[in-house]
Amino acid sequence: MTINDSENRRVNDNPVCVADDFSMREHDFVAILSNPKTGIRLEKGESYGREQDYDLPNRKGTFILLAEIGSANLTKEQEEVLSMHRMRILHSRCLAPTVTITVK
Repeated sequence: MTINDSENRRVNDNPVCVADDFSMREHDFVAILSNPKTGIRLEKGESYGREQDYDLPNRKGTFILLAEIGSANLTKEQEEVLSMHRMRILHSRCLAPTVTITVK
């Protein structure tokens, strides 16, 4: 994750990567993702993640937050079970939607 200024220069010193704090290989994802108390349904174009705090520069301006979404490290069996339940799996990294932040 990086934060760039309006001239596309990185302004954050220490990019932070946040990963889930549990092993992907040890959970029943069909049960987790099918349960409305533990899963979330995303429509096309939507994304979801944890809330994270970042320090912005102390100056006014427009900044752009750039992040990537990584693929899950699932076993072949987990992928097959999710596929059978028509749950899509991200197989490669992709850019998350760009976020523009204005500091006044």
